[in-house]
Amino acid sequence: MPYPQTDWTDYVPQYPLRVRLVDNGDGTFNLVPEPGEIIQEGTPMSATNFNNMEKGIGAAAALADALFIQALLLLGHSRYSLDELDDKKLDATGKAADASKADKLGTARSITIAGAATAAAVNFDGSQNITITVTALDPTKFSSAAPVNKGGTGATDAAGARSNLGVPSNGDLANAVIFEDAKRSVDQAVQRDLEERLITAEAQIAAMGT
Repeated sequence: MPYPQTDWTDYVPQYPLRVRLVDNGDGTFNLVPEPGEIIQEGTPMSATNFNNMEKGIGAAAALADALFIQALLLLGHSRYSLDELDDKKLDATGKAADASKADKLGTARSITIAGAATAAAVNFDGSQNITITVTALDPTKFSSAAPVNKGGTGATDAAGARSNLGVPSNGDLANAVIFEDAKRSVDQAVQRDLEERLITAEAQIAAMGT
């Protein structure tokens, strides 16, 4: 499709520089053009006309690039041949701008893991497999609690964790200590009572023998 050229003409008034001074009544003035007779309207400097010009320049540049690439190919300054142009789009340097597949990325990318698990960044350019090693875990960012059979607590709070793991609470531990102390005191009292009874019995037996 041919480029639609714009036939630019000048704006030609009878008095190009003549203006009228209008007092706004607030200490300011407006300059109102007084061109007189308009001899020639001229071509409007509009977005439509300027964009048409931009499109024409862009199309001309693209055509120049294509011709330059073809010249490179014909002169043997590219690693591609003209027969390969069907499945490759070449840029102005004769290199493939995109293709159906690639063995390596033009620019390596850095891949990392963040969030509940973190890992050091590893560069990836597609030429070989990579391994990302997790170096730390943040349980506060887990989407759910790890189950007990997977090494977790299966709970989101301390009370639930103790319950799931069968660990007594602080209150239960305190009660157990009190119970053990009381049981020990009772056992000691019983032991003392038995010892006193034994001493009494021995004294009575000794008295009967005399």
